[in-house]
Amino acid sequence: MIKRKTLHTITMVLAPLLFLELASYGMLAALFEGPGRVRENRRTLLAVDTSQAGLISAGRTKQFQYILHPYLGFVYDSTYNSAIGPYGFVGHDIVSARSDNDFNVVIAGGSVAGNFYVLEFSELRQRLEAMPALAGKKINVSCIATAGYKQPQQLLSVTYLLSLGARIDLLINIDGFNEMVVPLTENYQQGISVFYPTMWKDLTDDLGDSRQRALIGELGLLDATRTTLAEWFSWPGLSWSMTANLTWFLVDSALAGTSSRTLNDLERASGTVKAFQRGPVVKEDRDTAQERLADNWAASSRILAELARSGEFAYVHVLQPNQYVPDSKPMSEAEKRLAISPAPGIAETTAQGYERLARRIPDIEKAGVAFLDATMVFKNVTEDVYFDTCCHFNKRGSDILLDAIFGFLADSALISKKPK
Repeated sequence: MIKRKTLHTITMVLAPLLFLELASYGMLAALFEGPGRVRENRRTLLAVDTSQAGLISAGRTKQFQYILHPYLGFVYDSTYNSAIGPYGFVGHDIVSARSDNDFNVVIAGGSVAGNFYVLEFSELRQRLEAMPALAGKKINVSCIATAGYKQPQQLLSVTYLLSLGARIDLLINIDGFNEMVVPLTENYQQGISVFYPTMWKDLTDDLGDSRQRALIGELGLLDATRTTLAEWFSWPGLSWSMTANLTWFLVDSALAGTSSRTLNDLERASGTVKAFQRGPVVKEDRDTAQERLADNWAASSRILAELARSGEFAYVHVLQPNQYVPDSKPMSEAEKRLAISPAPGIAETTAQGYERLARRIPDIEKAGVAFLDATMVFKNVTEDVYFDTCCHFNKRGSDILLDAIFGFLADSALISKKPK
């Protein structure tokens, strides 16, 4: 009698559980592609850093390799990459390398200059070591070129490092495209000063706004809750339970929906440009703005030349090549597909910008700047070198630019003599 009652009790308990498991399996199979897909979704959630709040935390852009800098706008974030030095740049530490045996080379500019540094680092050092004037010297190469940089950031970076005691023997500044095009496609469209850094709104959107900070906190809490629940429901006893899988999926879906709505609220709150983001905006048309950008480019280079003379280091200003400069390179159909943007206005804006820069070259050279106009270095190059619709070129293109720079250095004898 007792055994029969015990069996009846067990049956009464297990039957509903079994029914619940079967019903849950049916719902999972019918609505969510089965329990296997649910477990896979949970593993994916745990394997990937889904923290949206972490990507937009104070002072850190959604392009998370950058971090705000009080003087330079932004630098690379060393916590994401061990190759980044203490000052937010790549390469040798020229603040510490100050002995008579050191010869410090600095590459400045934007992403084209940064790619040049990466692709030509070894060859650049070898060629400098082979120069008689540098026999026995230790060649250190530092890259303050940062993706998105434009004048006056190169000028400010050099000034900042010199103020910290850095030694510079040769400064190679490769620029042009960012100065003329990027401010008009980003800051100008957003009502932000064209002289402010690239990504300025993105970098600073969550500063000085309590509503945005609260939304970021909510996102962080939602992200943490989703991760914790995924860990709990990954325990073996729960992971194979249909009811547990269904429960987790429904709860996580609800949290994901709340997270998405919160992120939308945050993006709407970020839509307004704040006074400190805007800067001294001048109401002007695009042509007038680009003329002022060209003036700033030229003035920044002249000031760098003054710094070079006072600091007794050589300075070379290189106007980078670009595919939108008319007649600057014969292009195959394949290269055109990669390198010519279908977006309206990019080619015209770039070509007009380079025309404005070209008109300022005589004044730059008159001021004593060692200037290399490299816009035509690919004029007779039939090989494909450009690989995107912006401005970047491959190793072959970088090798050609390196040859042009060293030919210019040899002709100008900058390395064999001290600047006056």
